[in-house]
Amino acid sequence: MLRHVMLILMDIFLHMVLNTLPSNEGRLEALLFEAKGEWTDAERAYALILENNPFDQIVHKRKIAIAKAQGDMALAVEYLNKYLELFMADHDAWRELAETYVALQMYKQAAFCYEELILAQPTVPLYHLAYAEVSELCQTHPSFSQSLKEK
Repeated sequence: MLRHVMLILMDIFLHMVLNTLPSNEGRLEALLFEAKGEWTDAERAYALILENNPFDQIVHKRKIAIAKAQGDMALAVEYLNKYLELFMADHDAWRELAETYVALQMYKQAAFCYEELILAQPTVPLYHLAYAEVSELCQTHPSFSQSLKEK
């Protein structure tokens, strides 16, 4: 009940804001679709924004967030890879991609992401530790996946 009331208030507020700032219309509408859980409408709104401005980082990140919210990790990986083709220097995106690969047990791909992070920021010890852990998993992965099958 409270969520429904909040969504109605958000819709009213959105229309008030759009009357004063029409340039942000598409992004705000897409965010409202996300809040309502209307993923396809949000995706469609973001696609329209990207047609006009394919280098809008916020919209690309929102598409990644939508894929993760829906539990579609393969699509999130696809969107992250497309995002990193455009914005290679985004360290947070590399870290997010590495963590997603680890969650999907794709350790070689995760190791590559951590290598990129180490090259970009060699003074961050967390990346070295994560790379070491993933490298170890790369070596032990066949036995690791076999032990999971046996359980």
